[in-house]
Amino acid sequence: MYNSQEIANRIKSLTKERGKSLGEMLSACGLGVNTVSKMSKGTDILTSNIAKIADYLGCSVDYLLGRTDSPTGDTAAPLASGALADIDYDLMERRIIERYRVADDISKAMVLRALGLEEEEKEESGTKVTA
Repeated sequence: MYNSQEIANRIKSLTKERGKSLGEMLSACGLGVNTVSKMSKGTDILTSNIAKIADYLGCSVDYLLGRTDSPTGDTAAPLASGALADIDYDLMERRIIERYRVADDISKAMVLRALGLEEEEKEESGTKVTA
């Protein structure tokens, strides 16, 4: 079971680390001013609210729930099965792949362009990639 007080503490701590106030963060997420207080009491633990807060704070939902101590979610699922599973990825390669997987389309297009892979992506997907 999740500790609602710990969830609230992680939200407060990370909000402060980001140089924001709770009110500012909650307002940007479209949540009520008492949301974190209610979470700490276990009365407002809605997945949609936690997801909004995680997105705003740039952390993983798993971090807010206490399932990992890494705000960036470095404990993602295995990278691949089959042929790619045999590759020995170092930590930085894993982080790059994990972050690419959750990036928005514009960010992905920028990465592909920076790596010179934009044309290959266009050919494989049959769509235009713009950055």
